[in-house]
Amino acid sequence: MNTIYVVAAIIQDADRILATQRGHGDYKDGWEFPGGKIETGEKPEEALRREIREELELEIEVGTSLCTVDYDYPAFHLNMQCFWATIKAGTPVLTEHEAARWLTRTELESLAWLPADVEVVERIISNTSMQAKLKGFAKKKIGSDEIASLFDVHSDPELYRQISTLESEGLIAPIMSSGTNGNRVHPIFLKYRITLREDYTGVLEEIAVLHPLLTKSEYLQRNPGEYVKHKDAIQKLNAYLFRERSTIPVSRKERSFAVFGEEKQLEDSSIKSLLLHLGLTPTVLHYYDTPEYCFNDYIPQRKPYMTLLICENKDIWFNIRRRMYEDGCREIFGTPIDGVVCGNGNKVSESGALEAYTSFLGAGEIRYLYWGDIDCAGFDIYLSALKNNVGLSINLFTEAYCEMIRLSEGRSIPDSKDGRNHRGDYREALGIFPAEMREKIQGLLNQNKRLPQEIVNYEGLLEYMR
Repeated sequence: MNTIYVVAAIIQDADRILATQRGHGDYKDGWEFPGGKIETGEKPEEALRREIREELELEIEVGTSLCTVDYDYPAFHLNMQCFWATIKAGTPVLTEHEAARWLTRTELESLAWLPADVEVVERIISNTSMQAKLKGFAKKKIGSDEIASLFDVHSDPELYRQISTLESEGLIAPIMSSGTNGNRVHPIFLKYRITLREDYTGVLEEIAVLHPLLTKSEYLQRNPGEYVKHKDAIQKLNAYLFRERSTIPVSRKERSFAVFGEEKQLEDSSIKSLLLHLGLTPTVLHYYDTPEYCFNDYIPQRKPYMTLLICENKDIWFNIRRRMYEDGCREIFGTPIDGVVCGNGNKVSESGALEAYTSFLGAGEIRYLYWGDIDCAGFDIYLSALKNNVGLSINLFTEAYCEMIRLSEGRSIPDSKDGRNHRGDYREALGIFPAEMREKIQGLLNQNKRLPQEIVNYEGLLEYMR
């Protein structure tokens, strides 16, 4: 009798298995697992991928072998190797079959299967029975002696066959470090890890009624375990999306509280990953990240083009803000300004700090003027701000520094309290000052002196600001 060698795929989608109905031949209308003949020179897995591509226009991932069925039909002997498989890409398109159905394991016996496929169904159901026993074991690891007791086997050959079946069906995996029984004919590891496939029938029903934005990507349908893992968060998202889904942009923490009743949930890495898979971007949920560097500022009126003054220290910042707010001043030392920003010491020099703040303002163009203490630390802050916020216009506020030097004439200037006693190269930065002022500032820096911004006090600002 002629032997025909074929392969078949038990294609799984969560807890469902794909069955197809023959559309031609002697066994037309019979149900089978999709697959076909192995061509000369093909490996079984290669043949299976090709056949499924031709029959169903699917790309599949071929998994472990379930079984090999040998069956005598009247005209030929069939050798059918059956593999577990999952869909990598595509949805089933029937090019040869007349129908297809997704079935749970308990529904498999409801169809009229082809004779050879009946044995495959029995193996799947047996697999389900074995799963049930392992599921009731309650531990994630199981010893070989416990397997023998659970499946009522009493010899090494029987135990070897039982363990081989469990392994081939992906229900257990050996723990190599546990060692073996020392039997060369029937080698058995002493411990195994239980690797059960979950039954997600009820879970898929819950997923099916979620808000369309939660199911659009089909991520939860393909990964129902993720729904189980994040069920509480997903249900809160679902309720929010059906309830209101505000389109007014708010901060991440504000949106998090509105959705989850907890302001830090949207900062959780696992929730971020879930939302990414679901396609729920900040744009979709209408929230934004408050800039990490949110400086204190006073900008009476936002404009497309602005000049903002950055002050190293908060006292001078507050006094300038006070003059702008209380007296409507918009000019200092003869220079127009649109607002004042507190640099918080060296905070303004941290990498990307000012860039993040600038982006948040949303202006078309911002020109920054920087004003700090006249000491090495103050000028280092300015140089670092330039280096760490490339692309921004940041210039020293020369008029303010010059006035500080004028006010210091005849005064005793204190030494810097910065114990590092560092000396930077400030020649390029100081190049914009008039020669006389440049020499005086350089002299103070060379002597490691410190002339604080506070030499310009509120009383002085009454004169300097208009």
